[in-house]
Amino acid sequence: AAGRREDAVKVYGDVCFFPRKPGESWTDALSRKPQVLSPHGLAQGEAVAFAQDGRTIYVTSEGANTAILRYRPAR
Repeated sequence: AAGRREDAVKVYGDVCFFPRKPGESWTDALSRKPQVLSPHGLAQGEAVAFAQDGRTIYVTSEGANTAILRYRPAR
């Protein structure tokens, strides 16, 4: 969403969380070192999404019966 104040990026073995300060551009926020969340351990992580509460992050892989991991990073 345009007004989102944080972003998460799933990389090979980690989930990186990028909080954005009020009035800060995404370029500046994504240029900082991210908060690296605990390794997801998925064979092939495919997706990352924020829950409706805007604080919880879900990560999953493709395929049936795949685990869905939940993160609640510190702000």
